[in-house]
Amino acid sequence: MLKNALRFFGFVVLMAGCGPATPPANSQDKEPPPPLDEPSGARSTSTPESPEIQKGKSALEAKDFAAARTAFEAALARSPNDPIAMHYLGVALEGLGDTAGAEKQYRAALAAKPDLTDAAVNLSALLISTNRFQDAVALLRPIVAHNPRDPMLHMNLAFALLQTKDTDGAVKEYKAALSAGDNPVARLGLAQALIADGHPADAVSVLQKMLASSPDSVEVVATIADLFRQTESYADCVAAYDKAIAMKAAAELYAERGVCRRSLKDHAGAKADYLKATELDPNYGPAWYLLGQHLWSVEKKKADAIKAFDQCAKVAPKSNCKHAADALRAGKSP
Repeated sequence: MLKNALRFFGFVVLMAGCGPATPPANSQDKEPPPPLDEPSGARSTSTPESPEIQKGKSALEAKDFAAARTAFEAALARSPNDPIAMHYLGVALEGLGDTAGAEKQYRAALAAKPDLTDAAVNLSALLISTNRFQDAVALLRPIVAHNPRDPMLHMNLAFALLQTKDTDGAVKEYKAALSAGDNPVARLGLAQALIADGHPADAVSVLQKMLASSPDSVEVVATIADLFRQTESYADCVAAYDKAIAMKAAAELYAERGVCRRSLKDHAGAKADYLKATELDPNYGPAWYLLGQHLWSVEKKKADAIKAFDQCAKVAPKSNCKHAADALRAGKSP
């Protein structure tokens, strides 16, 4: 679903060097990789880059990770203790799926130059992506203490803390990230942390301000809408999905808006959204499932509900739709 493009909006990873931080979960992002500037805390600007580093960076820009690895390995053969080459080699290896090798290079880069913060950002993101949240917290705490104005470090620490159920700590770190540099990813993370910390009203305030600022990303708007749903602010949820749908008429957005309309007892509006979702994408299983639920629980149309569940089972065979249809056929509640 579109909102899941920002599902891991609490932490960031850098392709290499500086440049815009992006949520790593957005695997469908077709934007070019960020500029490969020098990593934060890198060498003096008076020190020229080696030809191998330049070649490797160009390969990373082109997402030719194998060529990048070769170039950075050559750079390290010439200068074995170069933390910049280690960092970039880690990026290349991670691009090739060698997470163990990438972790080794990021750690080596940090051992050689502890203030190379981009290596810390990437290493912590790698640890988070492999569910080693405590390791990420242990890595980041001392680095954040020495770099209190780096928003990306705060964001990764906040996300890791949230996964370890330290919701209060996560809220504080997201706020620190925002004080260091405003960005929508941190605001979404703060809203999620506030919800987890038992402060949904504060989360609603954050989200309302975000929506009022007219974000230009449909993924951001859809994520705002889903977080409104989590706070049970269903009218805000519908309003946010209205904006998302105006930006992109996608089946999943209609289906999710229908869920919020159902919570407002707007059953006619919910049904209309489910039907529109099936029209836009007949292969989108959740819309058929939601339609089947509506037809059974609201309209009591058993035969029509079975048809909807059957269609869901056809397009999404791994779902529980077949079970729901069979239950209705057996005279049981789905």
